[in-house]
Amino acid sequence: MNHGSSSLDVVRAFRLSPRKDKSRKAHTSRGIKPVTFKIFPDLPALEIEEQELSILAKAMHTGRTPKTNPRIPAAYTYFGQFLSHDITAIPQKFSGKAWIVGDQSPCMDLDSVYGKFGENRNSFLNKSHLLKIGKNSLGEDDLPRDPSGSPIIADLRNDMSIMIAQMHLLFLKVHNQLVKKLKSTSFKGDIFAEAKKQLCWHYQWIIVHDYLKRLVGEELLYSKVSLPDAPKAKVKLSYLQDASFTYLPLEFTGAAYRMGHSMIRPSYYLNEIPNARNPHTGRAEARAYQIFDFDKREEDLRGGRKLPDYFSLQWNRFLEFEDHPGPQYSQRIDTSMAGPMSKIPGDEEEAVSMAEQNLRRGLSFELPSGQALAKKMGIKALKKLSPNQETPLWYYVLQEAEHYHDGTQLGPLGGQIIAEVFLAKLLADPESFLHQHPGWGPDKEGILEQESSHFELKDLVRFADMPLSLADLEARIQF
Repeated sequence: MNHGSSSLDVVRAFRLSPRKDKSRKAHTSRGIKPVTFKIFPDLPALEIEEQELSILAKAMHTGRTPKTNPRIPAAYTYFGQFLSHDITAIPQKFSGKAWIVGDQSPCMDLDSVYGKFGENRNSFLNKSHLLKIGKNSLGEDDLPRDPSGSPIIADLRNDMSIMIAQMHLLFLKVHNQLVKKLKSTSFKGDIFAEAKKQLCWHYQWIIVHDYLKRLVGEELLYSKVSLPDAPKAKVKLSYLQDASFTYLPLEFTGAAYRMGHSMIRPSYYLNEIPNARNPHTGRAEARAYQIFDFDKREEDLRGGRKLPDYFSLQWNRFLEFEDHPGPQYSQRIDTSMAGPMSKIPGDEEEAVSMAEQNLRRGLSFELPSGQALAKKMGIKALKKLSPNQETPLWYYVLQEAEHYHDGTQLGPLGGQIIAEVFLAKLLADPESFLHQHPGWGPDKEGILEQESSHFELKDLVRFADMPLSLADLEARIQF
């Protein structure tokens, strides 16, 4: 693994034009082949001029101000990005022109945390089965890093921003807590393997019964999978019935799952540390940081560096905890984008907005229009962009969420694609809880001392003893 590559290299890699490659295959350690294909290959590609895409993208950034979404706290934006990195290939090496991409398990098995198929296990572990944790100059927990500041982690993409790096840190710390818990019970088996299994199954449970429930809605989700308290989980798929393969359809990777870009806020309060002075009152206050600040790079939320002082996440600002003040919420899933997303860091001469990148990607992938796909799926189609122009699929997914749910969750087309892909992938993985033990639930294992099947991302945060308040941070940071 090339730990010397920077997060900026990773950003540049994902700004390259996607290749049209319908036959790309990579073997995994489980004999499952991740295949890039279309769910509906018979549908014709949308025909649209690139100039029209540019106009549409510009309107997404210069229209109305994005609204927040009370259904989805801000942490789920970055949980979704973390999940995306877990199921897609890792850029292993930059050759100067393009990335050389290695094999990666397409399953939800946290190989972005543990290393590709476990072969890099010793790079991330200490002698006590614990995953390595780094520190910054104030003693704040950070990703482990080499002297240059590059992260020593399995997937460099998980250092692209402060938020995704802190999400990765959460999973490192949950693993370590599980190891300590297993040792306290005098567990006799392979402690590392058991901790990994426990973490993977709880993570998969959160994907289905927390993340997807928020993203696609309970009605759609539980028409496809059993309720969390069912004695045995059953899955009913309409479009990906053959779960013997793990599917990565282009309708998912090139459109539906890219809805997360519309959920990004322009800035975030990381915590309540009073490290900025209010010019009007003269008092020290907490401050919000821009996701990109081209004038003050050291003060924005890009990663690729040791955690700056006082940049720890205070998790009650990102998730709902009953005994703490409410969090920041994600932006609604709609056709408006946060201002800073209008210019993505990278080579200045190639700088385009995130919206334009996504629209161009759909064109490169030869995706059908949203109207054509809706008709194929038996869903009433939304209006065209104009009488003679149907809608790019990614834009349609956002427009549909806005039309049906005011942007608080996905509509029927986007929701079904995303729900079915994740459920099919879990069924295809012989080591997932849905495949191996469909009657399992967090309340049945006992390792996290969960008393009910109602288990969410916030429960992992509590188990890992992450800071939930300013008092928690003050107890840990060397002020």
